[in-house]
Amino acid sequence: MYLCRIRRLMAVLLITPGLVFSPVLLAQQSPFVADFDPPVIDHQAPDGIQASGAQAITATVTDDVGVGSVMLKYRPIGTDNYKSVTMTLLGGSGVYMVTLPAAEAASPGIEYYIEARDVSGNTVLKGFPISPLKLSVAEPAAPLVQSGPSVVATPVAQSETEADSGSGRKWLWIGLGVLALGGLAAAAGGGGGSDGGGTDNVDLTITANPPE
Repeated sequence: MYLCRIRRLMAVLLITPGLVFSPVLLAQQSPFVADFDPPVIDHQAPDGIQASGAQAITATVTDDVGVGSVMLKYRPIGTDNYKSVTMTLLGGSGVYMVTLPAAEAASPGIEYYIEARDVSGNTVLKGFPISPLKLSVAEPAAPLVQSGPSVVATPVAQSETEADSGSGRKWLWIGLGVLALGGLAAAAGGGGGSDGGGTDNVDLTITANPPE
């Protein structure tokens, strides 16, 4: 009987190390690794007011195991409910992007936050629903209305100086005509005196067209 007890004790001693170390070996050989670290989001909200039109929003998202999904949650400024849209990975750069059409990002802009989830289900936010990031959008510029040229005929008044100048030119021509008439009359009278008393009648016609 004593020998049987010794054999049982030895069997227990041989089995116990296997029971203790087997879970450790299985854990080391298992491909599953516990992941408790969420992704990291690198994103800077736009600074200042953006011009109206389609708006592109980008973010760099990395994770030590793998990124599962990146979502943009947004709403027009002044509203309550968020819309959700998937951000697309640009190649293997780690940059995720989404483009909102102009109708979705109209003035005065949108409020938004980014939600990233890794393959293990860990989630991180950039911005929060109660304290979102903001993208301000300007009002579209008003179209310019061009009208054809208009021509208005305006009567030009003659200045007193110009009127006086024209009047003076007319009187100058009249004076010259009188002087010429007097000279011809004198010449005709002098010829009659030399002949000893004869008087000749001379017909003289002077036409003067003073400038306007």
